[in-house]
Amino acid sequence: MLRVVHISHLFPPYVGGSSYVVENITQNLAAKNCDVEVITLDERGKLPMRENFNGVIVTRFRGFAPDGVYDVPSPEVIKYIKSVEADIFHIHSISTVLAAVAFYTIRHHKGKRCPIVFTSHYHAKGSKWHSRIMWQLYSPIAKKVLRSVDCLH
Repeated sequence: MLRVVHISHLFPPYVGGSSYVVENITQNLAAKNCDVEVITLDERGKLPMRENFNGVIVTRFRGFAPDGVYDVPSPEVIKYIKSVEADIFHIHSISTVLAAVAFYTIRHHKGKRCPIVFTSHYHAKGSKWHSRIMWQLYSPIAKKVLRSVDCLH
């Protein structure tokens, strides 16, 4: 059975475009008998850490997103990603710190033996003035990540 692990800063019940995309992709994979897990953030810490969401295992960790941007994962996320086995990792949303951290954690601890698919969900303009400034600092890292993935979706 193919094991696919998605990493995204948003997943239901949080609302957003990337949340909707990740939900649909994972539900379709689960319907095709894939073993699917989503690693995601729960900034408020009010949702179950682990649950079965219509056949998809969802594992949530605390994150930090001042003013709803950046989505910085807790150190527990890194530890967990190191321990997870998958045939494919699919990372979402290049504008989040979670995405870069996940990419470098997977590459450093699992090497090239585990393919990484990346869906950027990138908007050319940040909606907040500080996110536009931070993007100037973060974009060299983001470009390096996107050039290094196995498949850009």
